[in-house]
Amino acid sequence: MIVDLGIVDYERAYAVQRDLVVRRRLKEVEDSLIVVEHNAVITVGRSGRKRVRENLLVEEGVLGEYGIKVLEVDRGGDITLHAPGQIVAYPIVDLKTKGKDLHRHLRNLEKAVMECLRHFGIPSFRVPQRTGVWYAEDRKIASVGIAATDWITYHGVSLNVNIDLEYFTMIKLCGYRDVKATSMKEVLRKGLDIEEVKGRVVKDLCRALDIVDADYEYLSPLA
Repeated sequence: MIVDLGIVDYERAYAVQRDLVVRRRLKEVEDSLIVVEHNAVITVGRSGRKRVRENLLVEEGVLGEYGIKVLEVDRGGDITLHAPGQIVAYPIVDLKTKGKDLHRHLRNLEKAVMECLRHFGIPSFRVPQRTGVWYAEDRKIASVGIAATDWITYHGVSLNVNIDLEYFTMIKLCGYRDVKATSMKEVLRKGLDIEEVKGRVVKDLCRALDIVDADYEYLSPLA
């Protein structure tokens, strides 16, 4: 099942994730994929909770002016930012049928995003000891942070398409001092059709994660 939520607050998408995790555990649904754009929000994963103030580069009052919340979430990884123009994908996949390997799941997410970027003529690669997908040694184009309960995955991957990169000046991306965000728009020097990129991301993720949904039907939340 493919669930396209459009542009929604982070909390709404998280609630949908948790609902689908329960439904997957009960075998009410097959492996699924949620795709979404978020209203601007900063999220902090498990490894970044002790460094939140260090990794925020603006005062909380500035965030308030932009209406940006800082949320501690239950994924792996450190601090990142979501906003419109960034495609976020949350696979709800039962790894009990796929080898119980979270590391491989994470690598599959990266592989799918790299394949999508290749389709649009953008070279990318992995950096040893660092998660995500990179366009250059100091330019990150996609971030990955995952979680699982009873071997059913949630959280996932975010790909910068047309996102306003000024947002990222508010944080040390993933807690790194030497890393900046880039986007498909910045690399190609033109904006992209977000729906076209989203469709390609869905296909590449479904292929990499063996999510069987040949028609890629887009459903309303919780349909």
